[in-house]
Amino acid sequence: MTLREPAALTRPDSAVTLRAHYVEEGLSRVRPDELVRAGVLRRAAPSVFVPAEASLKDRSFAALEHAGDGGVITGWAACAHHRMHYVVDKGPIPVLVTHDRRRVSTPSVTVVRTRRPPASVVTSGGLTIADPVRALVDMARAETILRTVRAVVLHAVWTRLVTEPELRDELNAGARNGSALARRVLDDAVRGAASAPEAEKCDALLAEAGPRVQLLLNPRIVVDGLLVGRTDGWLLGTGLGYESSSREQHGDEEDRAETDERSDRFSAKGLQLLHRSPARFRRDPAAWARTVLQAAAARKGREPSGLVVVPHGPVLPASPEEMFLYRTGALARDAAIPA
Repeated sequence: MTLREPAALTRPDSAVTLRAHYVEEGLSRVRPDELVRAGVLRRAAPSVFVPAEASLKDRSFAALEHAGDGGVITGWAACAHHRMHYVVDKGPIPVLVTHDRRRVSTPSVTVVRTRRPPASVVTSGGLTIADPVRALVDMARAETILRTVRAVVLHAVWTRLVTEPELRDELNAGARNGSALARRVLDDAVRGAASAPEAEKCDALLAEAGPRVQLLLNPRIVVDGLLVGRTDGWLLGTGLGYESSSREQHGDEEDRAETDERSDRFSAKGLQLLHRSPARFRRDPAAWARTVLQAAAARKGREPSGLVVVPHGPVLPASPEEMFLYRTGALARDAAIPA
């Protein structure tokens, strides 16, 4: 059986079709329903259809078609269109509409009514997408998994796609309800974390050691005026740091050789660098923290002369007052700490 589809498409370069197009082509208005049952099409909205294996782009076009004039793709889908890292496909495409527009969500489209449209939008390939700041905040509000929010937001901040103050301003401009995860991750960014594993390891160390540890995230380590490297974490007064060794960062032989060379550079200066993959760390975070603290205790007072640590955030644990001062820029993030 040949399954005929209409030649007219709703938008250029899109495989989205409307029920009305079938009628215009002289086909039965129930033809798209037959194609859905045959596994050729999927219903994105009552009268909007996409291919069964639709791309993110086509799913987004369908969401905008359902939303009507003024619709804007936001949340995880907008983050994906902005090519952010670690975005999880959550299925339904979130789309912003004005608060007075009467649209309901479907299994394929999440309609988000708002009285506060995005400050700016990006038009790409015919799609209208929320700016990266609004997209990230909306993604974080809708997400329930802390690790997912950390992964996307911290990478975006670290790579300077957005800034922590921009995200905080956007978050504060909206309702406080649903903002807890986003606020926690923004505090991770102020601490200096660049990834979910870094934030998790920081949590584990502070939970195990409390005020007994002085921790910096992502500091630059300098000895005798020469940069040795940057570490995920550094314990002041010990000459000890740690970093992740994940498949993504150290997957092939060349990358593993670079990891070994980094360790050798630290060792040559009388410093120690511990490695642990995120997967192994997550099997027992407390055990990892105890291992680090034991190694730090054994090195207490063994920092080499000429060592200077250049922070990327506050010394942890930090008080709420200190965190506020770092957030507002009243305290410099990169004031060098000599040994």
